[in-house]
Amino acid sequence: MAGPASPTNTNVWQHWQKVNPDHIRLRHSVLGADIDANGNLRLKNQTTFQFVASDTDPLVTIDMDYNGLSLDIDSEATTADIINISAATLTTGIAIDIPDLNLLTTGQAINIVSNAPDVGTRTLVMIDQTHASATGATVLTLHQDSTQRTLFINHDGATGSAIYVDAESTTQTAGVVDIDVAVLTTGTALDIGNADLLTTGTIANFVS
Repeated sequence: MAGPASPTNTNVWQHWQKVNPDHIRLRHSVLGADIDANGNLRLKNQTTFQFVASDTDPLVTIDMDYNGLSLDIDSEATTADIINISAATLTTGIAIDIPDLNLLTTGQAINIVSNAPDVGTRTLVMIDQTHASATGATVLTLHQDSTQRTLFINHDGATGSAIYVDAESTTQTAGVVDIDVAVLTTGTALDIGNADLLTTGTIANFVS
């Protein structure tokens, strides 16, 4: 079924704002905005939304009732960030929250793929805790309640380390790599198996 007729650019914001006029307002003009044949608002160029000062409702809500993309960004940027979130005043909140993936079967929460052939040094995902005084901050926590593995590393390169730890610790008495297995009874704390093709290699190398 065809959507509503598209208004002109001069009144497209007023047309769309009728959905929730008390909660959002436009700070700058919408350049090149229109509504497509399905009644979807399309924003181009620079558009800035701003909360009414006393409002705590979401600034933008996307309610997708069909099996399609809720948000699709097509960027031609080469040296600029595609998505940038500034949360300088955040204290006890969460910057990005995906709280209820309770019906997942073979799906994933996040999928990041790079097939770039460039040989330059880069990191696909960086989590950087930069303040030395933040002694209570853990950089990454993985929690698993089931019996499946918590972390899986698949390294297919003929050379290169699957795990590399560069620690600047000088007085760490509990170990740079610390494994706590307080409830282990008949299991194995550290298992290195299937090294059946070793010729001149070694299973473990300790040098001091």
